[in-house]
Amino acid sequence: VFLDSPSMRHVALDDALGCAVTLKVETLNPIRSFKGRGTEAVLAALAPRPAAVVAASSGNFGQGVAWAARRRGIAATVFAPADANPLKIAAMQRLGASVHLVERGRDESDAAREAADGSEAPTLVEDGGHRQIAAGAGTIAQELTAAGVRPDVMLVQIGDGALVAGVGSWLRAASPGTRIIGVTSRNSPAMAESVAAGRPVERPAHTIADGLAIARPIADALELVRAAVDE
Repeated sequence: VFLDSPSMRHVALDDALGCAVTLKVETLNPIRSFKGRGTEAVLAALAPRPAAVVAASSGNFGQGVAWAARRRGIAATVFAPADANPLKIAAMQRLGASVHLVERGRDESDAAREAADGSEAPTLVEDGGHRQIAAGAGTIAQELTAAGVRPDVMLVQIGDGALVAGVGSWLRAASPGTRIIGVTSRNSPAMAESVAAGRPVERPAHTIADGLAIARPIADALELVRAAVDE
């Protein structure tokens, strides 16, 4: 559903940076981010198929969940921060998700987990908490190596960690000479500090890059990230 995004080059970019740069443009797919690859993979793997799922997201992951859930006749509820991008909130709703805004000071992931508790609870789908999400994201790297791209260095942004875990895992096997560097926002250092500490570390997250605004990494995701990155 979200495969075969274009790989692009530009001579001016190469000249400016002094190296050959390949960009994998994941914005050119139905929800304008890579998240749909992982959400398709994890919802396809849920067995038995749930009647409903719940997730936490600032927007992109929630759109992926909503898209994959709608295709399967699954109800989707997404908990988002109150200051989330209104365009992303509208996009999640347009794709069929019920969106609940979480008041400032409360973590939307905690709200989603609470909603997933109970006798008639929906299935919690947590970004970074399912290996299928990382595997779905890893198809990005699979497409690059299939096209003959074996980079010296791969730069991968890190939010919850599924993207770098999937991309890094594939490159470890298919292009072992590639150095994998994870990139976080300077003002959202929780994942970087957690990797350095070897355990989850909670830190404030203040960045315009809302997909990277992770205050508390998931332990399972941290394990995958540590295995996938060189730096």
